[in-house]
Amino acid sequence: MISWLGLNEAQVHSAGVTGLLHDLVKAKTPMQVLNKPGKLTEAEYLIMQKHPMVGYDMLSAAPDMDPVVLDVCLHHHEKTDGSGHPQGLQDKEISLFAKMGAVCDVYDAITSNRPYKVGWDPAESLRKMAEWSKGHFDLPVFQAFVKSVGIYPTGSLVMLSSGLLAVVIEQSKASLMTPRVSAFYSTRTSERITPKRIDLSSLGCVDKIAQREDPCEMAIARSQWHVDEFDIWTARTPRVGHLTGAARTDLGTTVPHGTVEFELADRARPALDKSPLDTMAHQKFDDGAAGAGGLCSGSAKG
Repeated sequence: MISWLGLNEAQVHSAGVTGLLHDLVKAKTPMQVLNKPGKLTEAEYLIMQKHPMVGYDMLSAAPDMDPVVLDVCLHHHEKTDGSGHPQGLQDKEISLFAKMGAVCDVYDAITSNRPYKVGWDPAESLRKMAEWSKGHFDLPVFQAFVKSVGIYPTGSLVMLSSGLLAVVIEQSKASLMTPRVSAFYSTRTSERITPKRIDLSSLGCVDKIAQREDPCEMAIARSQWHVDEFDIWTARTPRVGHLTGAARTDLGTTVPHGTVEFELADRARPALDKSPLDTMAHQKFDDGAAGAGGLCSGSAKG
């Protein structure tokens, strides 16, 4: 996203530090609230609702704290239509960095596995965020984010026109539609294959992505895929948004932990046609009280 927004070196450094510190206050949030699998009580909800302000006060006490870090810490739950919190700022009142933080924070929240919900896969998450974008996100910032992570984000499971199943491992500068992938299974022969890296943007490559596949709904048996060997599907710690860890997989590449969630019939996934409020479980203590904005309005833990 940074490269698409034309930030200089100092701004890039500020953005990186901000990503690390903007939610540092959650280290002091009671674990029984942060990881509660059920609905929050009114008191617990208020604790989560106030975390930007508490975090701002905590970071402000540090000497020479970067103003950008303080800004994003306080304002990463603001929305361009003014319905965010804690200050209800509108479009031009929200800084570029806070707008960037808002997009990244939501993406990280909905793709992450939490005790109260299973993370959505990267491509579906972008699709849902696009539906919420009007009034929630700054459009140029959201578009820059999509260009950065790709239409098929790293970790997405895709079906190629050749019948091979593959995982996206790297984005291509040539086109958002032609990432680099690692193919590992042939649907035509119903057999695993030796992991094969394919650059879909390379000259002469005739293969292309036919469609995105939902790992949760694939009808192939776990034992047939040997998916338990794939850390990419079984990891439970940092996802793409964190960029703090990587898992070595037998797909032949290193990818961020847990960027794809592989769940078959043994683990139901939230219905994606429902609002984030309905599917995230950590809505306000009263189902109707938090409003229809769901996660993007800050009603879920983000």
